[in-house]
Amino acid sequence: MLARLGALIAVTAAVHLAPPPAGAAAQSGPSPTPPAAPKPDPSAQTPARARQFPAVALVSGEFAPVRSAPRGSARQLQLLRPLRPDARLQVLLAVAERRDGIGRLWYKVRLQRRPNGTHGWVRATRLHLREVRTRIIVRRRARTLTVRRGRRVLLRTRVAVGASNAPTPLGSFFVTARFRPDLRYLGAYAFETSAFSRLSDWPGGGIVGIHGTDQPELLGRAVSHGCIRVSNRAVRQLRRLIPLGAPISIRR
Repeated sequence: MLARLGALIAVTAAVHLAPPPAGAAAQSGPSPTPPAAPKPDPSAQTPARARQFPAVALVSGEFAPVRSAPRGSARQLQLLRPLRPDARLQVLLAVAERRDGIGRLWYKVRLQRRPNGTHGWVRATRLHLREVRTRIIVRRRARTLTVRRGRRVLLRTRVAVGASNAPTPLGSFFVTARFRPDLRYLGAYAFETSAFSRLSDWPGGGIVGIHGTDQPELLGRAVSHGCIRVSNRAVRQLRRLIPLGAPISIRR
């Protein structure tokens, strides 16, 4: 025991009596107390990097401010909550990430608002991301809708698209809701999207949907108010294949 105590005293003395590093000024008197390490700010903690984009984003917590740029002082575009006013899940599509000047992670998200293509930025701590591999590609001229998962084609079907005075908009969008409609002209099933048209058949107007139809003879034509119509058989297949948040690409 005495031998161990002596060794400990020797080591302690060596530490305190060791010469300062080259270039360091000699100090007299007691050593100053080092400053306390700053406590981490819980609000600045950020999750690990997402595996890949795009990714489905759900609001985590009571609300999620959406800003025009990835910084807390940027203009607020929207204040989102986990559920929409219609009690459906609030869904976004995260497409990129960036850290701000103090290291906080932000996600760039597509929004369901006019004008089409509007993006915003949300703190990563306010969102929960989920991988999405299934996507929809619509070709207006060819009047086709294709579902892909990775490189696999899961479904290809004929569609009706918007007429010349209310064309189906081009661009990148995502599925914002799924439901069985009460209105007969929406067919057996329907998907709400983040796209807006000048006029649509959607309840409330304006939103572009992908839905079944009670007029299958019009498929392959440009006759809708912006919505994308498919056969009821095809929309039942879409119901099995397409998750909330699935990316949609509408091309010429």
